[in-house]
Amino acid sequence: ESHYNRPPESEPEPVASVLVRPTILIAYSQGALQLMRSIEDTAPIAVRFPNVTLTSAQWSPGGGFFAATGHNFDAPPPDRLILVIGTAFGEKLRVIKNPGTSLRDCAWDPTGLKVALALDNGVFYATIRPDYLWAYGGHSVVYAYSEGQQDEHTVIFYETRLQESYTKHLGGLKALTGHGNYVCYVCRHEESKTSTAVYAAQLCNGIGTPVDFKTLEIDPKFVEMNATAAVFASPESFVIWHFSLPRKADMGLRIAPKASETALDQVYFLDTLIPLTDTSFKRRKGADSICCICLGDSFFLAATDSGNLFKFSLNDGVLINRFVICPHPEKMKLSMENRKLAVLDSMMILKFYEMHEDKAEPLPNEDKKEIWSFCWDEESDDSIAVNEKGKMMVYRKGETEDGQLTNGYICQFRGLSVRSVLVDNFMHYREAPEKRFVVDMEIKVLRDAKLIMERQNIMDAVAFIEKQPHPRLWELLVEHALLKQNLAVAEHSYVKLKDYGGIQFVKKLMEIQEPQMQMAEIFAHLGRLNEAEQLYKKCDRMDLVVEMRMKYNEWITLLHTLEGEKMGRFGNDDLLKEARNKVGDCYAEKLNWQNAMVYYQRTNNFSKILQCALQLDNFDVILSLPAKVPDGDDFLLELAEVFYNAGLADEAVNCYIRCDKLNEALDCCIKLNQWEMAVNLSRTHNLRDVDALLGKYTAELTGTNERTLAAVQLYKRAGRYLDAARIVYDIASEERSKAASLLRLKKLYVMAALLIEDFHNQTRNKAAKKGGRKDSTKVVLSSLLNEDSSMSIQDSRMIERAWRGAEAYHFFMLAHRQMYAGELEQAMKTSMYLTNFDDLLEPIDIYSLLALSAVGCRQYEQCSKAFMKLESLPHKTPEVKESYEMLAMKIFLKNPPTDSKIKFVDCSQCQEQMNDFDLACPSCDFKLPVCVATGQPLHDFQFWLCPVCKHRAHEQAMTSQTFCPLCQAKIHSEK
Repeated sequence: ESHYNRPPESEPEPVASVLVRPTILIAYSQGALQLMRSIEDTAPIAVRFPNVTLTSAQWSPGGGFFAATGHNFDAPPPDRLILVIGTAFGEKLRVIKNPGTSLRDCAWDPTGLKVALALDNGVFYATIRPDYLWAYGGHSVVYAYSEGQQDEHTVIFYETRLQESYTKHLGGLKALTGHGNYVCYVCRHEESKTSTAVYAAQLCNGIGTPVDFKTLEIDPKFVEMNATAAVFASPESFVIWHFSLPRKADMGLRIAPKASETALDQVYFLDTLIPLTDTSFKRRKGADSICCICLGDSFFLAATDSGNLFKFSLNDGVLINRFVICPHPEKMKLSMENRKLAVLDSMMILKFYEMHEDKAEPLPNEDKKEIWSFCWDEESDDSIAVNEKGKMMVYRKGETEDGQLTNGYICQFRGLSVRSVLVDNFMHYREAPEKRFVVDMEIKVLRDAKLIMERQNIMDAVAFIEKQPHPRLWELLVEHALLKQNLAVAEHSYVKLKDYGGIQFVKKLMEIQEPQMQMAEIFAHLGRLNEAEQLYKKCDRMDLVVEMRMKYNEWITLLHTLEGEKMGRFGNDDLLKEARNKVGDCYAEKLNWQNAMVYYQRTNNFSKILQCALQLDNFDVILSLPAKVPDGDDFLLELAEVFYNAGLADEAVNCYIRCDKLNEALDCCIKLNQWEMAVNLSRTHNLRDVDALLGKYTAELTGTNERTLAAVQLYKRAGRYLDAARIVYDIASEERSKAASLLRLKKLYVMAALLIEDFHNQTRNKAAKKGGRKDSTKVVLSSLLNEDSSMSIQDSRMIERAWRGAEAYHFFMLAHRQMYAGELEQAMKTSMYLTNFDDLLEPIDIYSLLALSAVGCRQYEQCSKAFMKLESLPHKTPEVKESYEMLAMKIFLKNPPTDSKIKFVDCSQCQEQMNDFDLACPSCDFKLPVCVATGQPLHDFQFWLCPVCKHRAHEQAMTSQTFCPLCQAKIHSEK
C-alpha cells in the first residue's frame, strides 16, 4: 500500500491564467494527455510523459485530479511501472514507482481518497493523503472547504473543549496555519482581483476572533508562525510579521525592537540577500526557488529545490548562515531546542539533521520511508511522532515504539501523548464536527507506567519512573499514591514535580488521623467532589461539604444540597441567598438569561433582574420593578436611566422624583420632548424657567417648513396649542402662495384646526379641575369665558375660523372628484358652497368650476350667474375677458338662462319652500349646514356628527365610511 500527499479537490489552482476547469481527458498511449474544457476548446492543456507508454487514465470523483498509469522503459526494471497524480490543469503532483511487470488500469474510490491499481495478477490500493487547508491552535481544529465557487471558502473553528463550532466565510483563502493558542490565515483582497494581487493576513484565536491584521504585497505560497512572528514566503521572496498579542508584556513574549519596526513591512528577495555571483554557494535562478520554510525561536529556515538551506534572522531578515540538505524538500520542522531538523522530501522520505552553527549534519541510519505527517515532541528533542503508512509511530531516544493504527494528521505531541486530527472525517461531516474526530494516543512509556501501577507494587512504579522521568508520569504516580493513601510516595512525587502546594497538601493529610476524612480530602483535591461529599456526610461534616462546593464554584450542586437537606446552622438565609445569586451568575455566563432571572428573583437582586430583562427585552418585568424598590434607593437611578434610554418619560420621571432628583427629572422631560410634563414639573417644584428654554429650542427650528413643523411638535408637547396652530397657519399661507398641492394644504389646515380643538379640550379640563364642577354645561361656559378673557383679538378670530381653510380645500377637491365621476348636479351644489371661500381660493377657479358643472346639468340660470361673476373679475389681459364673453354668447344664444331642473324642499325652520341647492332659506335666512361627505345641503333632522371636528353629514353617506371625510378621525361604529 502506497501513501502520498496531494492537495484536496477544492484546492488546486491553474498554472496558467485559465478560469474554467477542464472536464474532458484524452489519453494517448504515446505518453501524452489532452485536457479540454469542451469539445470545441481551441486551447487545450497538453501533459507529456517522455519515454512513457500510458495504459490508463481516470478523473477523480470530483473532477479536480487525474490518475494515469504507464510504463517508463528508460527506467530500471523495478521502477518502470508508474502512477502519476496531477491536477485538472495539468500540474503533476506525484509520480509513484511501483514494483512489478504489468500495470494495466486504475480506478478511484468514490471518496477520492484511494486509487486501485491492476498490478500484475492482483489489485493494489494506493491511499491518498490530501493536503487539506487546516490548522490546530488554541485547542481548536480549524478547517476550510469550498462549495460551488472555488474562491469562496467556509472556515470552521471547532473548539474541542467546549465542543462548539464557529463559522466564517472567506473569499480567496490562500493559506492556513496555527501555533499555540492562535491561528493565522491569508486571503486575497476582493477588490484586487483585476489588478496587482494584494493579500491580507489575519491572526485569530481559537474561536475565530481577530487579534491582529497585516497586508501583504507578495503571493504567499508558504506560511509558518511561532509564538511571536509569522513568515510569508513566495518562491523568490518573503515577509516577516511580528504580530501583536493581547497582554504581550504579561505573557513574557519577545517584543521586536522599535528600531526594526519599519523593516517589518519590507519584502526580502533571495536574489538580494544571496547574490548569484557568490561562487561559494551556487543557486539556480528561477528553478531553484523556495519550496518550504520552518521557524525557530529567533530565526527561520528557508529551503530551495536544489537542497540549499538558508537561515535568516526573524528580527531583521539578515542571512545568518547557509547549509546543504536533501534536494526537493516539501516539509521540515525544528525540534523543541532547535538542535534537530526533520525534512520530508518529494519521495516521502523523512530525513534528520543535527543543526550546528556552521553545518547541518545528517544523522546516519535515521531515514524513514513513506512518511506523510510528523511532529516533534514539544518537551524533548529526542522524540518524534510520524505517520508511516497507516500507523502512527513514535521514535524516542533511538527506539521505535509499536505503531498504532490511525488515519489522522498529527497536530500535537506533548505530555507523552500524541494528538491526531481525523481531517477526512471533519471534511466529510463538515457542518456537524464531533470531538471523537480528535484522537489522543498515549505512547509506550505512558501505557507501561499505567500497567505497572495497575498490576504491580507501587514501589515498582516509582523505580520505573525514576529511570524514565517525565512530569506526566510523576503526576500519574501522585494520583495513584494518593488514592492508595501512600503519602510518602505522593510527597516524593510532588518534590520531583517541584509542586510546593502539593507538598503542603500532603503535610496537611499527615495531620488528619481519621482515614475517611483523609480520603475525603484526597477526593476533593483530585476533583472527585461527589465521592468526597459522600465521605464528608458519613463523618457528619456538612460544613466541609459547603466549604468544598464553594471552593470549586459548584454552586448549583450546593444549592440543591441546601434546599434538599436540613443544614442546621450551615444552611442560613445568607448562604442560601448567596448560592442562588451564584447560580444565577452561572446561567448568565452561559447567556441563559431566563433561568438566571428566575434565581435572581428569588433573592430580590433587582440589579441583576434588570440586566436579564434587558437581554430578554422583557419590559413587563422592568416596569414592575419600581413598585418593589423603596424610595431613595440608588437602584431607582439605574432604572430611571433605562427608562430614559427607552423613551419612557413618565416612568423615568417617577423614578427620579422618588430619589429626589428633580433637576434630572426635568432634564429627562426636555430631552424626550415631553414639554408639557416639563412645564408642570417646573411649576410644581419651582424649578428653572422652561418657557424660556422652549423658546430657545423653537428658535433654532427655523428655515424650511419641515424644520418649522418640528417646532409645532415641540409646542404641542408643551401644551401651547395656540402657538403651534399659529405656526401651522403661517406655513399654510406660505404654501398657498407657492401653489402647493391641494391635499397638502388641506392637511395643514386640518392640523391647525385639530390643534385648536386640543386647546379647547385643555381649557375645559383646566376649568373642570379648578372648580370641581359636575355639570358639563357649566364647565363649557366657564371654559369659554376664560378663553375670551385671556386671549387677543387675533387669537379669537383664528379660533372662530379654525376649520374654514380645511373646509375650503376639502370641498374644492370634492367638487373635482364629483365632476370626474360624472356627478354633475352634486358638483354644482358643492361649487355653490365654495363661493363662500373666495378669500382662500381663487375666484376664477371657483366660478369656472361652477359654470362648468351647471352647464353639464343644464342649470343655465346658475351658469349665467357664474359667467356674470367671471366677466366682472379683474383679468390679466382683455383677451381673457373677451374669451369668457364669447363663450357665454355661444352658450346662451342656444339656451335661455333658466334652470331646466328645479326641485323644491321645505325649510326646516319656517316650512316655506326653497330650492334644494339653496344654502340659505330666502324666507327666514336660515343657513343650512353642508354634508362633508357629499357637499350637499342638509335638510334632514337626523344627521351624523363628527365627535372631533363637529361637522355634519348624511347618515346614509357615512354607512360605508371608516374615517371622517374632513378631519380623518376614526369613526367608532355603534352596535
